[in-house]
Amino acid sequence: MKNVSLTKYTEVEIGEYINDVIKRFSVAIAKAGVENAGVVAENKVVGEFFPGRKSNDKQWVFHIQNSDTQENIGWLWLADRGKGELRVADIQVDENHRQKGYATRAMIIAEELARDREFSLLSLNVFDDNEIAKKMYQRLGYSVVEEGSGRSEMHKTVSSAPRLQR
Repeated sequence: MKNVSLTKYTEVEIGEYINDVIKRFSVAIAKAGVENAGVVAENKVVGEFFPGRKSNDKQWVFHIQNSDTQENIGWLWLADRGKGELRVADIQVDENHRQKGYATRAMIIAEELARDREFSLLSLNVFDDNEIAKKMYQRLGYSVVEEGSGRSEMHKTVSSAPRLQR
């Protein structure tokens, strides 16, 4: 298993990340036929998740790091949705580091964080054309609870199972 750690984004990095999320989200919803996708994306991301374009106690954005080299190889955004639900809002591993176990390890750490903070459910959305990610989530114990519009909603109950040794 890869040596992976998560390090929180700085406030400056959060601002850059928000801009990137807005761009990526607007492209995705424009493809789905949403008019004024840029405005809709900004209103959703800034209005709902990052008011004032700042971090807050309900959103956590992390670098996914190779612990051996300290290289940032991707990111993970976790969102407290209330009622015991922790959302994997965004995860990405840089292209040249994919298929090497980094995302799997980051998801295991996310589950540990959920358990430590007493969340009972992890949730995420995956596009249906991302078969590799969907299979990884299924291997990690996520189940599809809803399908439609080219995406699958997946959930995993967070148990009090033993923690992974680091």
